[in-house]
Amino acid sequence: MRLEDAAYYLGWPNTDEVTRPTGGGPKHYAQMVEQKIGKVLQRKFELRAVTTGILSANAMADTAEAPLAIVVQFSEVVADDVLRETQRLCWNFSRAALLVTLEPARIQAWTCALAPKSTRKLRHLRVMPPITHAHDQATASLLQTEAAQALHWINLVSGAFLQQHPSKFRKDERADSLLVANLRAVRKRLLAQELPGDICHALLARLIFTQFLFQRTDSEGRPAISQGGGEAVGVPRM
Repeated sequence: MRLEDAAYYLGWPNTDEVTRPTGGGPKHYAQMVEQKIGKVLQRKFELRAVTTGILSANAMADTAEAPLAIVVQFSEVVADDVLRETQRLCWNFSRAALLVTLEPARIQAWTCALAPKSTRKLRHLRVMPPITHAHDQATASLLQTEAAQALHWINLVSGAFLQQHPSKFRKDERADSLLVANLRAVRKRLLAQELPGDICHALLARLIFTQFLFQRTDSEGRPAISQGGGEAVGVPRM
């Protein structure tokens, strides 16, 4: 399924509003998704083409409201490891609760709220069964199914889709929630060592900054620092 099909059959905004929104907030998010998710996937898996975008309630808004969903369109059928990495990147992005992936004959919805644990099977990260169709079948009849209607624009913009799948969108496993929980655990251990509060908080600040450098990459995907202890690559560009 293509973005054009989703716009026609599911009532989504047109392709330009998804991939190149004009509003200040949506435009910023769309650019970040392209840089941090689309380009990373294309480079890591040597994919022919990856088109990214976001679904926002108002693509022309200047506010920085979180996107309704992140959209990733592949020009080819992709393997499970590509889909798993896509979900991981979107979870780490932590700006939207929902990810929608589109392949030539398949559309899937994924949660960005459940952590991509190695012990968690890919199907547990999928919100609902994949919607597929054969090219020789009428797309209209396919999109009359209950699963497809769940992804209709009205359900997404009203929040009904998230409410229908509460177990898939738990707040305690969001990337930002886990980060806060981990910092609290570290703080508790440091204070148990009778470190002064100001030193404890200074160490936490360094930890946060170090994690930021791990995540921040230049235009070639090279991190500022790596776990292997390599030298910094200089001031990276986002």
